[in-house]
Amino acid sequence: MSHSTIRTFRAASVREALALVRGAFGPDAVILQAREVPGTLFRKAEFEVMAALDDAQAAATAGKQAARSGTAAQMQMPPPSTQSFTAAYDSRGAPAVQRPEAKPRYTPPPAPVEEPAFTNEPGFALPSQRAGERQAARGGSFSEWHDEVRDLRAALDEARAMLSTFSAQGRAGAETQLAPAASEANAKLLSYGIDASTAALLVRAALASGAAQEPAAILEAIRTPLANRLTADRAPWLRGGRHTLAFVGPTGVGKTTTLAKVAARALMEGNRRVGLITVDTYRIGASEQLARYGEIMDVPAFVAKNAKELAAAIERCARCELILIDTAGRSSPDQLQRQVELVRSVPDVELHLVASATSGSRDLAAIAERYSPLRPDRLVITKVDEAVAPGALLSAATGLGVPVSCVCNGQRVPEDIHAVTRADLVDLVLGSWNNDRI
Repeated sequence: MSHSTIRTFRAASVREALALVRGAFGPDAVILQAREVPGTLFRKAEFEVMAALDDAQAAATAGKQAARSGTAAQMQMPPPSTQSFTAAYDSRGAPAVQRPEAKPRYTPPPAPVEEPAFTNEPGFALPSQRAGERQAARGGSFSEWHDEVRDLRAALDEARAMLSTFSAQGRAGAETQLAPAASEANAKLLSYGIDASTAALLVRAALASGAAQEPAAILEAIRTPLANRLTADRAPWLRGGRHTLAFVGPTGVGKTTTLAKVAARALMEGNRRVGLITVDTYRIGASEQLARYGEIMDVPAFVAKNAKELAAAIERCARCELILIDTAGRSSPDQLQRQVELVRSVPDVELHLVASATSGSRDLAAIAERYSPLRPDRLVITKVDEAVAPGALLSAATGLGVPVSCVCNGQRVPEDIHAVTRADLVDLVLGSWNNDRI
């Protein structure tokens, strides 16, 4: 069975790395892997190419390179001067004059094979594929070489899996360093939906405050550092003056229902004049749903398809003290950006991000990251009654750094929306929120 030589080459670009491969292995090199090596503070980013060459081909390539080197050396030797002669003696003992040897004829080296840079265009064959075809044409050694490469890749996958396992064991070991009572409190926080890193920080903060080494005492001491991470604001229907609010967020979180709840509370508790506007022209029945809410509550409701229509609707709501704007859930960043720019064209508008408590901590953290560039002003938490682990909302609240204005825990309008305090949010995160409150 033939053997292969495998080497790794690094350069500032893929083209330069391939040039190194060709210089070392020649055109028969097989590319096994190519990746970008991230830069550090003291080193620029590089491109790494792993290449292989059959030992028989390596010997042939070395011979070719040696031949080229010899030819080059002959080319570099200065030609003998026409005035220099070598003294010798002929058969009669008399000195003879010999002419210098004829200059060897110059043979140009073979032109290097130009390998294109990597590309993802359909139909493009990587250098490794072309080399495989050449080896297959030479008599079937490619299959043996392919087995070696397959074994090598399997070994690399196994090594990656082992490293991942060691990393996970290291993280688990860091958690098990807590005392038994602290570990129990930490596990309780994880069951509430709080992410692992935040849970560990809260437990250590509670221990640093002098909490007793008992799970109940640690959980009680956690309330203080937890409250420092949460902020509550006055509910929209309890604020005085004239305000324009726009509700944005992912699909299915209950933006339209939340808007109707806020409007109904403002009418019932504050006796305020309310106007409803929707820019959701994508969802089927969205405008009809808002019009129905407006008809039931006897408030004006408008549909705006663009900035001009939105400005006209705002003008028609000039006498309203609270203007509520409904939006569509958009997943594309470009579409979301355009929608927010449309809403932001309204003077002094407040952006309220609506998020569901049923989402996990990672999902809520991702939502917060996605909407953070849009600079939301408030956070509204919905579906608290459906959440198995509502503590995940901590990820969105801390990720955005904005106050929570209200929470929703059902479909009833307007009963299932509530103003909250910081203590209420702590109860919600720690699973002691009362969903039956009205």
